[in-house]
Amino acid sequence: MSGADAASVVLGMLSWAVLLLAGGLEAVKQVAIIAAFPFLFVMIGLCVSLVKALRAEPVPAPSAEREGVADTTGEPAPDDGVRPAESTRLEPTP
Repeated sequence: MSGADAASVVLGMLSWAVLLLAGGLEAVKQVAIIAAFPFLFVMIGLCVSLVKALRAEPVPAPSAEREGVADTTGEPAPDDGVRPAESTRLEPTP
């Protein structure tokens, strides 16, 4: 750890110490909430952009529709990489 890294850790600990001496644990909690408040808007923006991206994503056709299309065109249906589920039943060991 360089001198600058150690100094930033010490300054952080000093700020916590001052807050603890001045207002106790409640003051530290309040400062943490106030410091995190701007990130609330970032997180809301990320949620909105995720919903918009998921709504814009094309929904693949069900497999029955794809098989019907493959029969009429004479070409195989595209493989979506999803395999049917195998049996999850466990056999007893002898």
